[in-house]
Amino acid sequence: MKKILTLATLGLLSAASFSAQAQTLDGQVLPAEGYTKIGENTSTVHGFGDHGIGALYVKTTATKLYIALTAALETNGNSLQIYLNLPGKTGIAAGQALAASNTTGTSFEKNMAKMDMEVDYAFGVKGGATSSAGSIIDYTKLADGKATDQKTGDLLNVGTAATVADGTTGGFGKTRMAFTNLNTLTAHTAAGGTAAWEIELDKADLGIADNDVIQLFAAQNNGDGGYFSSDVLPAVPGNTAPQTAPIGTNNEGNFATNPDFSTLPGTQSISYTVMVATANRGAVARELDFQVYPNPAYKANIRYKVTGQNDVVLEVYNLMGQRMRTLAAAKQSGTQSVALTDLKAGTYLVKLRVGDQLTSQKVVIL
Repeated sequence: MKKILTLATLGLLSAASFSAQAQTLDGQVLPAEGYTKIGENTSTVHGFGDHGIGALYVKTTATKLYIALTAALETNGNSLQIYLNLPGKTGIAAGQALAASNTTGTSFEKNMAKMDMEVDYAFGVKGGATSSAGSIIDYTKLADGKATDQKTGDLLNVGTAATVADGTTGGFGKTRMAFTNLNTLTAHTAAGGTAAWEIELDKADLGIADNDVIQLFAAQNNGDGGYFSSDVLPAVPGNTAPQTAPIGTNNEGNFATNPDFSTLPGTQSISYTVMVATANRGAVARELDFQVYPNPAYKANIRYKVTGQNDVVLEVYNLMGQRMRTLAAAKQSGTQSVALTDLKAGTYLVKLRVGDQLTSQKVVIL
């Protein structure tokens, strides 16, 4: 029986893993951003030479899910791939060959591997000299046995964030990506190992709720998806190239053409529970200068500060979870002051959301 790899097993869901700082999509994984590392490639030998995968990270905010893969990619068109299984979706079952792509020129064109988890969607980026080509394949939507594969546009290799191409379907219309590529692992390591491919997903558009469990798998592949390197996350136990079959398919440890990951040692998927750490909210309140005063009071004032121009939602709930007031639901900037009046005596929860930052405070009305 395979052992399931989860963040609970790894003990990684500590409050210290999170930060109050708003997310910056710039093709880097920085400590202040509060990413949680969910997988790491510790092998010193890589099947594609001085290129490959470092580590896989995830972060949840109130409205977004962020996935980041630190890596160094050749500029010859070889690719990185991230596979995703979401609750409530039906894609390709574990142990079943992935459906062929309905599009030529992406990193999934010839990929019919068998995965160790259900695969609903996958993201690809193909390395180029100055920019790298992105794509998203939808395994929940098949036509004539082929999956819907969409080219999402080029990503500059210097970490400039880009929204996917207009018309991208399947709940990915708001998806943004950024990719910083230093080409070689030597350069990547020398620069601190922070260069990454970052993906920003909209939770609501994809039906992702807090406490949902998602599964991920990352891989390095060639340009058309027809030849997997040795670098995958989670790593396959014992695959410390160079070596011999049956773990890999050649003596560099590469998994080559259409491998069956469901039959290899270990579990080739990582489970992650989508959640926003409550320990984050006090720090967010300080950053937003969020105050409800006096407290307790017959009438209270709410004060907060919005940096730049940002979407703001300010709401008041009773202790039964019923929304009693919506005091703001628009773009705002600067310092804001709102009067809280006309509430019956009782205890209420004032919730403030500024962009992806969420905080709350109890107030007692006399």
